[in-house]
Amino acid sequence: MVTEEKSGTFTCELVATPVEREEIGVITDTCVNALNGAEPVINGELIPIELDNNGVVTYSDKGDSWYNYCEQKWANAVILVDNPSKTYNVGDTIRESDIESYFVWIPRYRYKLFHTNQADGYENKLSESIAQEIEIEFENRDTPVSNGTRDGEWLTHPAFTNFDVNGM
Repeated sequence: MVTEEKSGTFTCELVATPVEREEIGVITDTCVNALNGAEPVINGELIPIELDNNGVVTYSDKGDSWYNYCEQKWANAVILVDNPSKTYNVGDTIRESDIESYFVWIPRYRYKLFHTNQADGYENKLSESIAQEIEIEFENRDTPVSNGTRDGEWLTHPAFTNFDVNGM
């Protein structure tokens, strides 16, 4: 087999008009056992926290109130600096200066593909609103991997299958 290397310069311009949406990612009452076995894992130096909208970090316990993916309340955690200013207990507000790192649990998921074939004229629709909700479903590593390649098919995100994990 003979290969030939070619080079060239291309210029392109992407023109799109953003359109404000009324709602995004509405989660319905069908959100029961949403994580399907891909619940967060806390170990080592990680401390479960609740992070308020105003930035206040509260030490949480690992109970059910710590996170709720149905209500978009994510499983957040921190690692404290080597010598925090004090010892913290559940319910305490953690000082920013005592936090070394922030983490959030990303559960294993699959998503429904759309616009997989650029030949369908998708690239010519940039002047009109093409906003589309991305459908996802959480799954655990015992769920058969979804290997979709076309519109309407499901694809398990490769980050989870490459490492065979329930989340990161």
